[in-house]
Amino acid sequence: MYGYPVTVIRVRPGEQDRWGDREPDSEVPIEGGTIAPSGTVEDGQFRQSATSEWTYYAPPDEDIRKTDRFRLPARYSPIQQLWEVVGETAVWVNPFTGEHPGDGVELKRRSG
Repeated sequence: MYGYPVTVIRVRPGEQDRWGDREPDSEVPIEGGTIAPSGTVEDGQFRQSATSEWTYYAPPDEDIRKTDRFRLPARYSPIQQLWEVVGETAVWVNPFTGEHPGDGVELKRRSG
């Protein structure tokens, strides 16, 4: 994968045990992906808030689920909030060569 490689932290919700209690979240570093901005939408109708979106290009075949959240490096998210996964992971394959450099994951965070 090309670009400036980053390390993100994947935060996965804990499973429920047999008594219905939730296990602690698991945090796993993923190395070698890259991040690009997707956009920001501001909603100032009733209160000042904004929704920021980034695309995380993960290394190939990472186990990423819709319920996962991500902690991005401080350069992209200085206050270290968790970013939510939006939709399904997009498998990124070159149609001419079959090369699979990575997968695209849309992330969003609402503030305000």
